[in-house]
Amino acid sequence: MFSGQPLIILSSTGPILIFEKLLFEFSKNNEIDYMELRLWIGIHSCIQCFLLVATDASYIIKYMTRFTEEGFSSLISFIFISDA
Repeated sequence: MFSGQPLIILSSTGPILIFEKLLFEFSKNNEIDYMELRLWIGIHSCIQCFLLVATDASYIIKYMTRFTEEGFSSLISFIFISDA
């Protein structure tokens, strides 16, 4: 049940860090409970993962190109630079 948790520490910490920072600021500015919002995001992600597994959608990965990866990396770099 908790097997994906170490990935937050070992894997893509940059995008997750930015997401959590922006989510916390959003919840603070709109007076929403952060933990409750985080729970609903987790439930939504869980449902999406179950749908992807049920439909065997892993074949879509062949359409991901190096361009997609580089574009996402550039976005993350830009966000880190602008926040600094």
